[in-house]
Amino acid sequence: MKQYVYRTLSRLEREKLLSRPGSDVRELLPTVRNVFAAVSERGDAALCDFTREFDGVDLQSFRVARETIVRAKSVLKRETQEAILDAADSIRSFHALQIPRSVHVQTRPG
Repeated sequence: MKQYVYRTLSRLEREKLLSRPGSDVRELLPTVRNVFAAVSERGDAALCDFTREFDGVDLQSFRVARETIVRAKSVLKRETQEAILDAADSIRSFHALQIPRSVHVQTRPG
C-alpha cells in the first residue's frame, strides 16, 4: 500500500491526492431511491436484478463457497491481504460512529 506524508507534499500534490472524481450527487438520487425501494420490497431478488443491470453479472446467490475464498486468498500477495484487512478496519471504524445511539440526559434530579 502506498503511503504519503501529508506535510511533505506540495499544495498541488495534496490537491491531486485528495481530489475525487466529481459528479452531482443530486443526479444519482432518483436511482438510489429506486434501488432502496426495490430492495425494501423484493429483498435479494432486487439485489440480483441490480447486480445484473449495473455489473452485468447474473448471480443466483450471494454466498461464496469457502473453497473459493481460500483459493482466492492463496493467490493474493501478503501485502495485498494486509491492505484489504486495513481497509476493512477503517471502514468498520468509520461506520461504527454513524450508528445511532440512545442518549439519556438528566439535567436536574427528578
